[in-house]
Amino acid sequence: MGTPRTRTRSPQGGRRGLPALAALGLAAGCVPPPDAPEELSDLTRYMYREWDSEDPRVLGIGAGNLEDILLGFDLDGDVDDRAFVQDDLVEDDVDHLVHPDEPVDDCVPIAVAARSRYGIDWHALFAIEVDQRPAEPTATEYERRFLDPEDPECFAEGSCGTLGTENEITRSNILYTVSFVMPKDFAWVEIMKDTEPTGRRAIVARSWLDRSWPSDDGNTDLQQSFTLDVWIEAEDGSTLRYQALWSDTEIPGIDSDEAVQYFTKDGIADALAAGDDAISTLYSP
Repeated sequence: MGTPRTRTRSPQGGRRGLPALAALGLAAGCVPPPDAPEELSDLTRYMYREWDSEDPRVLGIGAGNLEDILLGFDLDGDVDDRAFVQDDLVEDDVDHLVHPDEPVDDCVPIAVAARSRYGIDWHALFAIEVDQRPAEPTATEYERRFLDPEDPECFAEGSCGTLGTENEITRSNILYTVSFVMPKDFAWVEIMKDTEPTGRRAIVARSWLDRSWPSDDGNTDLQQSFTLDVWIEAEDGSTLRYQALWSDTEIPGIDSDEAVQYFTKDGIADALAAGDDAISTLYSP
């Protein structure tokens, strides 16, 4: 992987992503719009489970409901004011994905919200970087490969609605070093409120592990992991961010869910903040 480079590249202006989404909306015809949960825990699982719904309004209404909830958090405050413990996943939430043969309710859940000062187009631009390390403080390696489409520029431009990736990652801390490969899919959606389009956009991404991965020393096992990431284009031009993680890692000497949640919460918060730093360094908005 190369060294992160400073660039003056800017996202193209306009309501990028909306023309393709509008066409998808027409495909729904006269079918009544779906309902999405209004409680954060149910909504988090719903958006993960329904990521590949054929009806684009599913994630659009979900993103609108999520925005309403997140605006009730102190998004600029201490991480404890914007962290949330969501419900466990159940097998029906993930049975459409290839994943380890482990009980999914063994995963430890934790979610964190934040506000980014940068607009959603900058986040879409960073999503197509090969080297994702600038936004991942605990990763010594994070190389993104683009599967569908192989040229990801159309996703940043909004002319293609989804992006499939595979990510080669090494995470290292005082407890362990583990290397793994993680699939991650992204989708543009149009935010909907009261079943009506808002003209604003969101990106919804899900990632998972299709197998378990041992640490380099063999003492730690990354059993399974599922992540929901959401970027919401706010009315003031900022971006609301939300990351929900369900992870199952066997770490010698740590057997408390609360301890895992404590460290993971801070790690997510650091990564969300690093995303803004990466945009600032790479693109000088």
